[in-house]
Amino acid sequence: QIRRLEDEVVAQHDILDPARPVDPDPLLSVADEHRDLLASLDQIDARRRRVVAERRKDVEAAERERLSKPRAERDTMRDAREKRDRAWRLKAEHFQKEKQWALGVCGELEELNAGLEAQNEDLRQRKSAGDADRQFLISQLSAVQRDN
Repeated sequence: QIRRLEDEVVAQHDILDPARPVDPDPLLSVADEHRDLLASLDQIDARRRRVVAERRKDVEAAERERLSKPRAERDTMRDAREKRDRAWRLKAEHFQKEKQWALGVCGELEELNAGLEAQNEDLRQRKSAGDADRQFLISQLSAVQRDN
């Protein structure tokens, strides 16, 4: 674009006065502006490269972070699962101990119940024997009273 403008300036001088030599002064200012423009373009290009490099670093860091998140999430989930499993194992052990205790108490109660049933049966037999004796004594007493 700069070269096109330089060519247009030279063409304008040739059109206006073809015999007159081109004055180098107008071209010097264009050349200075051209150098300034090229320097600015170099600065812009350097800034662009720096920004691109920074963005690339940011993208790579974001990618590393994205890749590390599933690992961290997996580790967190594994830790939570292990914690939950430990809690269930502790509960299972506790319930197993409680079951053993309940079975022991149940055995003791069955023995006690068997003893009480035997004692109850003995007492029923004694009562029925006592009732039979009472009936016999009542009949004897009524027979004696009739005899008297």
